[in-house]
Amino acid sequence: MSDNKKYRSYFNAAQRAEKHREYFITILKDARKASNMTQQQVANKAGISLRQYQKFESGERKLITASFRIAMDVILALEIKPDVLLNYTNR
Repeated sequence: MSDNKKYRSYFNAAQRAEKHREYFITILKDARKASNMTQQQVANKAGISLRQYQKFESGERKLITASFRIAMDVILALEIKPDVLLNYTNR
């Protein structure tokens, strides 16, 4: 593979990763606002710290790389259907 093709491949992968990050941030924020909950309320309901939830919602930390238990606790706290997240990863 030429250097140019490698560069394009890495660039495309980075673009896809950024789109995933933005999608998950939007899902978290929209679900929280639709539930009329504060970040603190979501964190309490999920059993995590406020700062930890803030990192997910800001994109500083990825929900998809959190432990399964934490990810599920956040998803359940926000009443997000898991298939909403899984359908995006299959695109």
